Amino acid sequence: MRYIDLSRCLLVAFFGLAIAVGQPGCATTKAGGDAQASAEGGDAEEPNPLGENLALNKPAVSSSDEKAEMAPKYAVDGDLSTRWGSNFFTDPDPTVGWIYIDLGEVKTIGTVVITWEAAYGLEYQILVSDDAKEWKVAYHEKDGHVGRSVHKIDPPVQGHYVKLLGIKRGTAYGYSPWEIEVYEK
Repeated sequence: MRYIDLSRCLLVAFFGLAIAVGQPGCATTKAGGDAQASAEGGDAEEPNPLGENLALNKPAVSSSDEKAEMAPKYAVDGDLSTRWGSNFFTDPDPTVGWIYIDLGEVKTIGTVVITWEAAYGLEYQILVSDDAKEWKVAYHEKDGHVGRSVHKIDPPVQGHYVKLLGIKRGTAYGYSPWEIEVYEK
């Protein structure tokens, strides 16, 4: 997997038409009707400065899924053309949606990166747990935005599970991250 820094790209999407602007190397892709920005580059592998993504291809569980093509596994597959989307019609509380990732064992969590689609969380929490029942707040975002959000957990916390809990939506739709990444650093 190649590490791509999307912070240099800005995506503007209107009715399925996407325009990426920013420094050289910005491009757009459109898959399944969803447009997103990406950074173009050569074939050389670039190391991720945050280290190994502990959430990559790990099991994920959600409050609901908008459709099968937006299942929770797509939020941790390393592919920025797939995503998880909560079903804002059928969630018991339609303003709240969640997804959690099983890291396989207790890990140190120092950074969580969420790359949001247009259906973003305006307010959300990142929680950790050892048993997926009792959760502790590691980070509380009150002013979320579309795109890549890097959340430094200071001090780092320990957890077997990491949960993204949407509290307030940024749009009328559900919560929909392209990718959720978890790092030790």
